Amino acid sequence: MQASGLKPFVLAMKRQGINADRYLLQHGIPSEFVDLAYAPLPKRRRLWTFLDDVLESEGLVKFGHIMAENMSLTDMGPLGLRLAHAPTFVEAFHLLRDNIVNYAQSNEVLVQHDEDQIWFVVESYKKTSRAADLLTVRFIVEMIRLAAGPDWRPRQARLQTSHAPEIEKFPLFKECRVEFDQPGAAVTVSKDIVRSRLREPDSSTQPPPTGHKLTPLPDTGRISDFLRVVIAGYLPYEGPP
Repeated sequence: MQASGLKPFVLAMKRQGINADRYLLQHGIPSEFVDLAYAPLPKRRRLWTFLDDVLESEGLVKFGHIMAENMSLTDMGPLGLRLAHAPTFVEAFHLLRDNIVNYAQSNEVLVQHDEDQIWFVVESYKKTSRAADLLTVRFIVEMIRLAAGPDWRPRQARLQTSHAPEIEKFPLFKECRVEFDQPGAAVTVSKDIVRSRLREPDSSTQPPPTGHKLTPLPDTGRISDFLRVVIAGYLPYEGPP
């Protein structure tokens, strides 16, 4: 699992006045890793404990305010940049589905058709982390906003974790029906949005170099593969050889 996936959340924490570096340090995640394209988390469970600690220590209400902050996919590095520069929503979805292994192994991205709308679903490896569950939904929302615009909010959402009334009051879930204890984190999106082209990225956002490949993250348990990815994280967008 790549540490850069945490960057949008870490930046949102800092905008809420939270010392994100202290939480990262407590859970053995080097703060500089979130800025590196391919740096992996030393141990996958540190992600869950980091997120859960933030939620437990700051509280659900504060976590809701963090979720309401801007979380640009382009802050995630190569994958986020590729998503933002895809021509259409469908192409962005296929890119995410085919490369989710680069961001978080054992997660699966899929769609479920429901009359005039579609459920955008992410079935994650960790189904008991409320913080990770909420951030997955936030990630899906940000994906949809690439086509629908920055003010788009979901009308229906699903979470894998159990019911918590505070969540239904989150700014993100205003006028949204939230279902709990579901098999995957999910959000509905209209088929019109799915068929649309993506909005032009901000002029300050640069795409990754032409020909860049999103190389799968090794998960072999061998120290040689671990070092290979860490070293690649210090290289500009080239990834593991």
